Amino acid sequence: MAEYYALGAGLPTLRPEIGKNPPLTLREFVETLRGQLTRRDGQLLDLLLLSEDNKALVALLYDRPIPEPQVPYVVGPDRLRKLVAAAERGMITSEMVGEELHFDPKTYPSYLVDFMYEYRHDQEIDRPAEHFYEDILDNYYFRYVMKRGDEFVRTWVSFDRSIRLVLAAITIKRHDLDARRLIVGDSELVRLLRSGNWHDISFLEEGEVVQKVLQISEEEDLSVREHRIDQLKWDYLDSLTFADTFSIDTMLAYLLKLQMLSRWSSLDAEIGKSRFREIIDQLNHESRSDLEKFRAEAKRHNRL
Repeated sequence: MAEYYALGAGLPTLRPEIGKNPPLTLREFVETLRGQLTRRDGQLLDLLLLSEDNKALVALLYDRPIPEPQVPYVVGPDRLRKLVAAAERGMITSEMVGEELHFDPKTYPSYLVDFMYEYRHDQEIDRPAEHFYEDILDNYYFRYVMKRGDEFVRTWVSFDRSIRLVLAAITIKRHDLDARRLIVGDSELVRLLRSGNWHDISFLEEGEVVQKVLQISEEEDLSVREHRIDQLKWDYLDSLTFADTFSIDTMLAYLLKLQMLSRWSSLDAEIGKSRFREIIDQLNHESRSDLEKFRAEAKRHNRL
Protein backbone atom coordinates (compact mmCIF):
# COMPACT_ATOMS: atom_id res chain seq x y z
CA MET A 1 0.00 0.00 0.00
CA ALA A 2 1.35 3.41 -0.98
CA GLU A 3 2.02 6.03 1.69
CA TYR A 4 1.44 9.73 1.05
CA TYR A 5 3.79 11.32 3.56
CA ALA A 6 4.32 14.67 1.86
CA LEU A 7 0.64 15.20 1.12
CA GLY A 8 -0.53 14.05 4.53
CA ALA A 9 1.97 16.18 6.40
CA GLY A 10 0.91 19.29 4.48
CA LEU A 11 -2.85 18.94 4.94
CA PRO A 12 -4.53 21.35 7.37
CA THR A 13 -6.25 19.73 10.32
CA LEU A 14 -10.00 19.31 9.99
CA ARG A 15 -12.34 19.79 12.92
CA PRO A 16 -16.10 19.20 12.94
CA GLU A 17 -16.94 22.88 13.38
CA ILE A 18 -20.21 23.67 11.67
CA GLY A 19 -20.59 26.95 9.84
CA LYS A 20 -16.91 27.65 9.22
CA ASN A 21 -15.36 27.56 5.78
CA PRO A 22 -13.16 24.49 5.19
CA PRO A 23 -9.43 25.21 4.83
CA LEU A 24 -9.54 24.05 1.18
CA THR A 25 -12.21 23.15 -1.35
CA LEU A 26 -13.21 19.63 -2.27
CA ARG A 27 -12.18 20.15 -5.87
CA GLU A 28 -8.74 21.44 -4.83
CA PHE A 29 -8.19 18.43 -2.60
CA VAL A 30 -9.39 15.88 -5.16
CA GLU A 31 -7.25 17.35 -7.94
CA THR A 32 -4.18 17.43 -5.68
CA LEU A 33 -4.83 13.90 -4.45
CA ARG A 34 -5.46 12.44 -7.88
CA GLY A 35 -2.14 13.78 -9.14
CA GLN A 36 -0.26 11.68 -6.59
CA LEU A 37 -2.21 8.43 -6.41
CA THR A 38 -1.19 5.04 -7.70
CA ARG A 39 -3.55 3.48 -10.24
CA ARG A 40 -5.17 1.21 -7.63
CA ASP A 41 -5.59 4.04 -5.13
CA GLY A 42 -7.08 6.20 -7.88
CA GLN A 43 -9.69 3.49 -8.43
CA LEU A 44 -10.56 3.59 -4.73
CA LEU A 45 -11.02 7.35 -4.95
CA ASP A 46 -13.31 6.89 -7.94
CA LEU A 47 -15.48 4.46 -5.99
CA LEU A 48 -16.36 7.25 -3.54
CA LEU A 49 -16.71 9.95 -6.19
CA LEU A 50 -19.18 7.86 -8.20
CA SER A 51 -21.99 8.94 -5.85
CA GLU A 52 -22.09 12.23 -7.79
CA ASP A 53 -22.46 10.36 -11.09
CA ASN A 54 -25.35 8.42 -9.57
CA LYS A 55 -27.15 11.68 -8.78
CA ALA A 56 -26.55 12.96 -12.30
CA LEU A 57 -27.89 9.76 -13.89
CA VAL A 58 -31.07 9.85 -11.81
CA ALA A 59 -31.58 13.50 -12.77
CA LEU A 60 -31.24 12.58 -16.46
CA LEU A 61 -33.75 9.74 -16.18
CA TYR A 62 -36.32 11.96 -14.49
CA ASP A 63 -35.57 14.92 -16.76
CA ARG A 64 -34.49 17.04 -13.82
CA PRO A 65 -31.69 19.63 -13.69
CA ILE A 66 -28.39 17.96 -12.92
CA PRO A 67 -27.27 19.07 -9.45
CA GLU A 68 -24.02 20.93 -9.03
CA PRO A 69 -21.47 18.27 -8.02
CA GLN A 70 -19.56 18.53 -4.78
CA VAL A 71 -16.58 16.75 -6.33
CA PRO A 72 -15.38 16.05 -9.89
CA TYR A 73 -17.34 13.40 -11.79
CA VAL A 74 -15.86 10.05 -12.68
CA VAL A 75 -18.05 9.41 -15.73
CA GLY A 76 -19.73 12.79 -16.14
CA PRO A 77 -23.08 13.99 -17.54
CA ASP A 78 -21.98 13.87 -21.20
CA ARG A 79 -21.06 10.19 -21.06
CA LEU A 80 -24.12 9.43 -18.95
CA ARG A 81 -26.34 11.04 -21.61
CA LYS A 82 -24.73 8.77 -24.21
CA LEU A 83 -25.32 5.79 -21.92
CA VAL A 84 -29.02 6.68 -21.59
CA ALA A 85 -29.33 7.25 -25.36
CA ALA A 86 -27.64 3.92 -26.09
CA ALA A 87 -29.98 2.15 -23.67
CA GLU A 88 -32.97 3.70 -25.42
CA ARG A 89 -31.70 2.22 -28.69
CA GLY A 90 -31.25 -1.15 -27.01
CA MET A 91 -27.45 -1.00 -27.32
CA ILE A 92 -26.44 -1.53 -23.73
CA THR A 93 -23.38 -3.80 -23.67
CA SER A 94 -19.81 -3.55 -22.47
CA GLU A 95 -18.70 -3.32 -26.11
CA MET A 96 -20.94 -0.29 -26.58
CA VAL A 97 -19.34 1.30 -23.54
CA GLY A 98 -15.94 1.00 -25.09
CA GLU A 99 -16.92 2.10 -28.59
CA GLU A 100 -19.41 4.90 -27.95
CA LEU A 101 -18.33 6.31 -24.60
CA HIS A 102 -14.59 6.01 -25.22
CA PHE A 103 -14.12 4.30 -21.88
CA ASP A 104 -12.11 1.19 -21.13
CA PRO A 105 -14.72 -1.54 -20.49
CA LYS A 106 -12.37 -3.04 -17.90
CA THR A 107 -12.46 0.09 -15.71
CA TYR A 108 -15.91 1.45 -16.59
CA PRO A 109 -18.35 1.33 -13.64
CA SER A 110 -20.19 -1.74 -14.89
CA TYR A 111 -23.03 -1.34 -12.40
CA LEU A 112 -24.25 1.63 -14.48
CA VAL A 113 -24.67 -0.66 -17.49
CA ASP A 114 -26.44 -3.31 -15.37
CA PHE A 115 -28.78 -0.69 -13.91
CA MET A 116 -29.60 0.84 -17.30
CA TYR A 117 -30.34 -2.63 -18.69
CA GLU A 118 -32.95 -3.16 -15.96
CA TYR A 119 -34.33 0.35 -16.40
CA ARG A 120 -34.66 -0.06 -20.16
CA HIS A 121 -36.31 -3.48 -19.78
CA ASP A 122 -38.95 -1.98 -17.47
CA GLN A 123 -39.62 0.79 -19.96
CA GLU A 124 -39.96 -1.61 -22.91
CA ILE A 125 -42.61 -3.78 -21.26
CA ASP A 126 -44.23 -0.85 -19.42
CA ARG A 127 -43.72 -2.56 -16.09
CA PRO A 128 -43.91 -0.42 -12.94
CA ALA A 129 -40.61 -0.54 -11.11
CA GLU A 130 -40.70 -2.63 -7.95
CA HIS A 131 -38.75 0.13 -6.20
CA PHE A 132 -37.79 3.72 -6.89
CA TYR A 133 -34.97 3.85 -9.41
CA GLU A 134 -32.82 5.96 -7.08
CA ASP A 135 -32.85 3.08 -4.61
CA ILE A 136 -32.30 0.44 -7.28
CA LEU A 137 -29.26 2.34 -8.57
CA ASP A 138 -27.94 2.79 -5.04
CA ASN A 139 -28.15 -0.97 -4.49
CA TYR A 140 -26.28 -1.68 -7.74
CA TYR A 141 -23.63 0.82 -6.65
CA PHE A 142 -23.36 -0.75 -3.20
CA ARG A 143 -22.79 -4.23 -4.58
CA TYR A 144 -20.20 -2.87 -7.01
CA VAL A 145 -18.26 -1.18 -4.20
CA MET A 146 -18.39 -4.33 -2.08
CA LYS A 147 -16.58 -6.16 -4.89
CA ARG A 148 -14.10 -3.45 -5.88
CA GLY A 149 -13.23 -1.55 -2.70
CA ASP A 150 -10.52 -2.17 -0.14
CA GLU A 151 -11.47 -2.88 3.48
CA PHE A 152 -11.75 0.82 4.37
CA VAL A 153 -13.99 1.73 1.42
CA ARG A 154 -16.21 -1.32 1.90
CA THR A 155 -16.54 -0.68 5.62
CA TRP A 156 -17.31 3.01 5.20
CA VAL A 157 -19.84 2.59 2.39
CA SER A 158 -21.58 -0.17 4.33
CA PHE A 159 -21.70 2.00 7.48
CA ASP A 160 -23.02 5.03 5.61
CA ARG A 161 -25.63 2.94 3.82
CA SER A 162 -26.78 1.40 7.10
CA ILE A 163 -27.42 4.89 8.48
CA ARG A 164 -29.42 5.87 5.40
CA LEU A 165 -31.44 2.66 5.50
CA VAL A 166 -32.33 3.13 9.16
CA LEU A 167 -33.32 6.77 8.63
CA ALA A 168 -35.48 5.69 5.69
CA ALA A 169 -37.09 2.94 7.79
CA ILE A 170 -37.88 5.45 10.55
CA THR A 171 -39.58 7.76 8.04
CA ILE A 172 -41.48 4.82 6.54
CA LYS A 173 -42.75 3.77 9.94
CA ARG A 174 -43.85 7.29 10.87
CA HIS A 175 -45.82 7.72 7.62
CA ASP A 176 -47.13 4.15 7.50
CA LEU A 177 -45.58 3.46 4.08
CA ASP A 178 -44.67 0.18 2.43
CA ALA A 179 -41.17 -0.78 3.57
CA ARG A 180 -41.07 -3.63 1.06
CA ARG A 181 -40.98 -1.12 -1.80
CA LEU A 182 -38.92 1.63 -0.20
CA ILE A 183 -36.06 -0.38 1.32
CA VAL A 184 -33.89 -2.11 -1.25
CA GLY A 185 -31.18 -4.70 -0.77
CA ASP A 186 -30.54 -8.28 0.25
CA SER A 187 -28.68 -8.01 3.56
CA GLU A 188 -30.00 -9.23 6.90
CA LEU A 189 -30.39 -5.61 8.04
CA VAL A 190 -32.54 -4.87 4.99
CA ARG A 191 -34.66 -7.96 5.63
CA LEU A 192 -35.35 -6.95 9.23
CA LEU A 193 -36.04 -3.32 8.38
CA ARG A 194 -38.49 -4.37 5.68
CA SER A 195 -40.26 -6.68 8.13
CA GLY A 196 -40.27 -4.06 10.89
CA ASN A 197 -38.48 -6.42 13.25
CA TRP A 198 -36.47 -3.82 15.16
CA HIS A 199 -35.84 -6.08 18.14
CA ASP A 200 -33.70 -8.59 16.25
CA ILE A 201 -31.64 -5.83 14.65
CA SER A 202 -29.87 -5.31 17.96
CA PHE A 203 -28.22 -8.72 17.50
CA LEU A 204 -26.73 -7.82 14.14
CA GLU A 205 -23.26 -6.43 13.54
CA GLU A 206 -24.96 -3.11 12.69
CA GLY A 207 -27.00 -3.19 15.89
CA GLU A 208 -24.96 -0.56 17.72
CA VAL A 209 -25.11 2.01 14.95
CA VAL A 210 -28.84 1.36 14.52
CA GLN A 211 -29.42 2.15 18.19
CA LYS A 212 -27.40 5.35 17.92
CA VAL A 213 -29.34 6.48 14.86
CA LEU A 214 -32.62 5.71 16.62
CA GLN A 215 -31.57 7.88 19.55
CA ILE A 216 -30.51 10.71 17.26
CA SER A 217 -33.79 10.49 15.32
CA GLU A 218 -35.69 11.42 18.48
CA GLU A 219 -34.19 14.94 18.29
CA GLU A 220 -36.95 17.27 17.06
CA ASP A 221 -34.64 20.00 15.77
CA LEU A 222 -33.69 18.85 12.28
CA SER A 223 -30.50 20.94 12.25
CA VAL A 224 -29.29 19.38 15.50
CA ARG A 225 -30.24 15.94 14.24
CA GLU A 226 -28.25 16.40 11.03
CA HIS A 227 -25.24 17.62 12.99
CA ARG A 228 -25.35 14.58 15.24
CA ILE A 229 -25.57 12.19 12.30
CA ASP A 230 -22.48 13.82 10.78
CA GLN A 231 -20.69 13.66 14.13
CA LEU A 232 -21.47 9.94 14.27
CA LYS A 233 -19.93 9.53 10.81
CA TRP A 234 -16.92 11.71 11.74
CA ASP A 235 -16.20 9.66 14.86
CA TYR A 236 -16.49 6.45 12.86
CA LEU A 237 -13.97 7.69 10.30
CA ASP A 238 -11.61 8.53 13.17
CA SER A 239 -12.00 5.00 14.54
CA LEU A 240 -11.10 3.52 11.15
CA THR A 241 -7.93 5.58 10.71
CA PHE A 242 -6.73 6.37 14.26
CA ALA A 243 -3.52 4.32 13.87
CA ASP A 244 -3.04 5.33 10.24
CA THR A 245 -1.62 8.66 9.10
CA PHE A 246 -0.46 8.64 5.51
CA SER A 247 -2.21 5.77 3.67
CA ILE A 248 -4.88 6.07 0.98
CA ASP A 249 -7.50 5.23 3.62
CA THR A 250 -6.57 8.33 5.61
CA MET A 251 -6.65 10.46 2.47
CA LEU A 252 -10.13 9.15 1.64
CA ALA A 253 -11.31 9.76 5.20
CA TYR A 254 -10.05 13.32 4.85
CA LEU A 255 -12.11 13.68 1.68
CA LEU A 256 -15.26 12.42 3.40
CA LYS A 257 -14.78 14.80 6.32
CA LEU A 258 -14.18 17.66 3.94
CA GLN A 259 -17.47 16.83 2.22
CA MET A 260 -19.30 17.16 5.53
CA LEU A 261 -17.67 20.49 6.31
CA SER A 262 -18.36 21.82 2.83
CA ARG A 263 -22.03 20.94 3.11
CA TRP A 264 -22.45 22.79 6.37
CA SER A 265 -20.30 25.77 5.47
CA SER A 266 -22.84 26.63 2.79
CA LEU A 267 -24.91 28.01 5.63
CA ASP A 268 -23.38 31.46 6.11
CA ALA A 269 -22.97 32.55 9.74
CA GLU A 270 -25.21 35.60 9.40
CA ILE A 271 -28.00 34.09 7.29
CA GLY A 272 -27.49 30.50 8.29
CA LYS A 273 -30.72 30.16 10.22
CA SER A 274 -32.88 31.71 7.51
CA ARG A 275 -31.16 29.74 4.74
CA PHE A 276 -31.40 26.56 6.73
CA ARG A 277 -35.12 27.15 7.23
CA GLU A 278 -35.54 27.75 3.50
CA ILE A 279 -33.73 24.51 2.75
CA ILE A 280 -35.81 22.59 5.28
CA ASP A 281 -39.04 24.07 3.92
CA GLN A 282 -38.00 23.01 0.43
CA LEU A 283 -37.13 19.51 1.61
CA ASN A 284 -40.44 19.21 3.45
CA HIS A 285 -42.29 20.31 0.31
CA GLU A 286 -40.38 17.81 -1.83
CA SER A 287 -40.96 15.07 0.73
CA ARG A 288 -44.70 15.71 0.73
CA SER A 289 -44.71 15.74 -3.06
CA ASP A 290 -42.72 12.49 -3.26
CA LEU A 291 -45.03 10.93 -0.68
CA GLU A 292 -48.11 11.78 -2.72
CA LYS A 293 -46.45 10.50 -5.90
CA PHE A 294 -45.55 7.27 -4.14
CA ARG A 295 -49.08 6.76 -2.85
CA ALA A 296 -50.51 7.38 -6.32
CA GLU A 297 -47.99 4.99 -7.89
CA ALA A 298 -48.71 2.37 -5.23
CA LYS A 299 -52.44 2.52 -5.99
CA ARG A 300 -51.71 2.18 -9.73
CA HIS A 301 -49.36 -0.72 -9.08
CA ASN A 302 -51.96 -2.55 -6.98
CA ARG A 303 -54.54 -2.23 -9.77
CA LEU A 304 -52.24 -3.90 -12.33
